[in-house]
Amino acid sequence: TALVAPLGTRAASLDDTRAPTLDKVVFIVSDGTGETAKLVMSKLLVQYSDFGVPTVKVFGQVTKQEQLNDIMQQAGTFEKDQFLIFCTLVDPVLCDLMEQMAKTLDIRKINLMTDLLKSVGDWLGSSARGIPGDDMLGGPLKTQSAVNANFFKMAEAVQFVQQHISGLNQQDWPQADVVIVGLGRSGTEVVATYLGQLGIRAACLSISPGEPVPRELFLMPPEKVVVLSMELEALVQRRKNQLLELERRRAPSFFEGGYADRERIEFEAEFMSDLVRKNPEWRGALDFTHPAGDEG
Repeated sequence: TALVAPLGTRAASLDDTRAPTLDKVVFIVSDGTGETAKLVMSKLLVQYSDFGVPTVKVFGQVTKQEQLNDIMQQAGTFEKDQFLIFCTLVDPVLCDLMEQMAKTLDIRKINLMTDLLKSVGDWLGSSARGIPGDDMLGGPLKTQSAVNANFFKMAEAVQFVQQHISGLNQQDWPQADVVIVGLGRSGTEVVATYLGQLGIRAACLSISPGEPVPRELFLMPPEKVVVLSMELEALVQRRKNQLLELERRRAPSFFEGGYADRERIEFEAEFMSDLVRKNPEWRGALDFTHPAGDEG
């Protein structure tokens, strides 16, 4: 449910399912719906989640001086170190009034829009109109909450992939939407990275006969495990190219002897095939010979 509190309603957490656990209070003040400020504040608070959840109260559609006076009177009842006003006001009259009252009452305040509008105005060589965003839906840019949600979903998925590449952090695999497995250089990292950009939380793992298969892989729902394969000659060539590139850059190589040998890769492929036969509910194997990029 949308948490836009009219004046006089009780305070509530940004996340309706979590009760406040921190002795801090945030007033979100907006001349629109408050969705922009809520979204930004939510993303900021994630960075401090270890400290608990503050109490958050949202005041939307604040367009009159009387409304702002009422809000600031409520704000003045809190201790300075306990309280923060986080706002997205664009009306210059209300912005100036908020600034003056915050100084008079010694209230900590952040207006998200002030510096942003100045910077964009300097870039465009123009002045902001001071019109709330909700009144400008017919303008050149139509902002939709779905766009914001999709962007942050993608950003979180990309971060998840980066933290779970090449078998890292296997304890987090239950949070993954998919785990991509295959032989080294068969494209697992390429696919995981691409899926992350689509908002899909992907982990990946290179399978090698010389290393035990992680127990966590067998605990995954089998439909979330996707196997990649590649034609033998293509995989041999990709590994040779990788070794040549390391040599060209004079970078150290940590691969075992025979890493790019055909016989070695045939043995690995048979090991992988046997693993797939023992886990028939896994998805694939999907041939990644031709779409394969430079990594994986």
